[in-house]
Amino acid sequence: SKGVRLHAGFIPRKYARMLVKEGPEKTLQEASSWLPILGSFEGSNFHYNIFESLLSGRSIYDEHLTPSDQFRKIFSAQVLKDVAMANKVNRLIDESSDDDKLLVIAGNGHLLHYCGVPERVLSEHPEIAADSCLIISESTEA
Repeated sequence: SKGVRLHAGFIPRKYARMLVKEGPEKTLQEASSWLPILGSFEGSNFHYNIFESLLSGRSIYDEHLTPSDQFRKIFSAQVLKDVAMANKVNRLIDESSDDDKLLVIAGNGHLLHYCGVPERVLSEHPEIAADSCLIISESTEA
C-alpha cells in the first residue's frame, strides 16, 4: 500500500533576495540545484499583469487600467520561485507511475490563470492537462 509522500518545492528565499539585489548570473549559478538545466526564466506580460494586480489591487479585468512597472524587479524573484517549483513538480512527474497522484499547493500568484508553475509544468508534460485541476482561493469580501 502506498502512503502519502510530502515534497517541498520552493527555493529558499535567500535566492529570491539575491536575484533582486545581485542579479541573475550569481543567483542562477548558486541556485542551480533547484533549477532546470535548460528553460525559460522569463515571465510573460500576462503573468506580470496578474502579479502586479495582486500587489496593487488593480483589476486585471478592467481593460482601461494597465499594470505599472513598479514591481518588475521583484517579479523576477516570483518567476525564479515558479521555475524552481515547476522543476520539482516536473521531476516528480517523471519519477511517478500512472497510479500516482500529485497535489501541488502554492499561492495564487504562482497559479492564477495557469501562469507561473502550471504553465511550466504543462509545457513539459502536456499529456497531464486533461487530468489536472487548478483550484484557487478568492476573497469573499465585497
